[in-house]
Amino acid sequence: MATQISDADFSSAEGVAEWRVLFWGAKTLYETGDFATGAKFVAAIAEAAEALGHAPLVDLRPDTVTVQVVTPGVGLSDRDLQLARSISGIAARFGLKPDPSAVQHVQLAFDAEDRPAVMEFWRAALGYVAVGDEDLIEPNLIGPPAWFQDKKFVPPRNRIHMDVSVPHESTQSWPPAAASSATASRPRGCPS
Repeated sequence: MATQISDADFSSAEGVAEWRVLFWGAKTLYETGDFATGAKFVAAIAEAAEALGHAPLVDLRPDTVTVQVVTPGVGLSDRDLQLARSISGIAARFGLKPDPSAVQHVQLAFDAEDRPAVMEFWRAALGYVAVGDEDLIEPNLIGPPAWFQDKKFVPPRNRIHMDVSVPHESTQSWPPAAASSATASRPRGCPS
């Protein structure tokens, strides 16, 4: 059984300096240099996760691997901390360079006067699963989660916006750089 830990406890723990706590857990990105190295790294993560009985979310790209640890229904747990430490150790053995400043978390946020009704509509429309009485998640944890908050009727009713969580070190350049380079840059691993 997983025991919930606070974001601060995770962030201040030894062995997870390359991880960043964002909405829905903690994430990091490793530069692998090539797809084959990334695949071997993911295979090693799979072995560690199997031994622990707790799997992370992994995104394998041509030259990077992004890893997220979270315990659905709990948030961050002692098992996530143990798994993150193990993954950091595996990455070190592979000689992989972490770049935690490159991670982010995006979620849809809904302001609704009748939160339960609006949440039910979007749950059915998206095929998402409810987690508590404010959140919906894609069943495979691939798509962005949706968060619903109570909002008294003030035009515009039922506003939808995006919440973006980035590591602290990214906030120094993030908004101005994002605005000025939005049309000029491509995401990491995106073909030109």
